[in-house]
Amino acid sequence: MNVLLFVMTMLMLLATMTYARLDSFRTSSASQAQFVGYMKNIEREYINAAAAEKYDNIHVTQKEKTDSKKEQAIAACSRISFFPLFGEKVPQKDQPIFLKTFRVMKSLINFLYGEKAFFQELYKKRSNFVEELLVQMMKAYEALPKDKKIKDVKGLANLDLKDKELQDAFYRMLKGDQDTLEQKTEANDGEPFNVKEGYLSLRDFTTMKKKDKIRVYLASPIVLMALFADESAVQAIKDRRLQLYKDVKGEVLTPQEAQVELRNFVFGVASNVDEALLNFEVSKTDPKKYWITH
Repeated sequence: MNVLLFVMTMLMLLATMTYARLDSFRTSSASQAQFVGYMKNIEREYINAAAAEKYDNIHVTQKEKTDSKKEQAIAACSRISFFPLFGEKVPQKDQPIFLKTFRVMKSLINFLYGEKAFFQELYKKRSNFVEELLVQMMKAYEALPKDKKIKDVKGLANLDLKDKELQDAFYRMLKGDQDTLEQKTEANDGEPFNVKEGYLSLRDFTTMKKKDKIRVYLASPIVLMALFADESAVQAIKDRRLQLYKDVKGEVLTPQEAQVELRNFVFGVASNVDEALLNFEVSKTDPKKYWITH
C-alpha cells in the first residue's frame, strides 16, 4: 500500500489527535500568558546554552571525543528523525512508527512556531497546513532521483513542494530567526521580550539519521515538549536527568540501573508515554551540553 495514500486516509484522524495535548496545555487556566512565558524562557535558555557550548568546545579532551563516539553508536538520537517519514523504503516501513513520528513532528512544528506571525497567518487560511506540508515533503522526497537523496536536514530546503505558501513556511522554519531572538535578549537586558519577533530553526531539533527512536536522556526541552506537551513533566525530567548523570558519573548507579530509573520516572510524571518512539539509555554524557549540538 502506497504510504502517501495511507497518510491521506489518516489525516482526519490525525488532525483530531495531533494538537490535543499541546492545545490543552496552551488553553489551560494560565492560557496564553503561560505558553508565551514558557517559550520566552526556553528560547533564552537555548541561546545561553548554545553560547556556553561554543565556549566549552574550545577545549575538548580525548576522553570526551571517545564518549561522543560511543553516543553516536547508540540506536537512538536526541533529535526527532525524518527518516521514518522519508526513508529509502517508504512503502515497506513500519506504519505505526511512521504515524507516531508524523504526529510528533507535527507537535514539534506547532510548538516551535504556533505563536509566530507567519504560522498564524497561514493557519487562518489552511488549518491543516502542517499535515499538508509533511505530505508534500514526502512526495517531493520520493520524486528525487536515487543519486540525489537528501542526507541532512539542511538539504530539505531543496525540496520542491509545488506550493508557494507551504514552501515559504518551510523555508522560514528551516532558516529560523535566532538573530532577532539574541538581539531582543540583549536589548532588554534580560527583561521579557516579544517571542513572536524571532524563532528557532527546525534544523536544531530534527535529523535525517537512520534512527527512529528519540533518546530521552539527551533530548532538548523543546523535543520533550513535542513528546509530552507538559511543562511540569518536562522540567521534572530535565532535573532527573541531571541527577542521574551525577549518579552515573560518580558511580553511584550503573548506566543500566540509571536507564531503568529514567524509564520509570518518565512513566510516572508524563502522560501518554509512547515507548515505541523512546530510548532511555543513560551515560556519563552531561545532558545540559549535548542537546545543543547533536
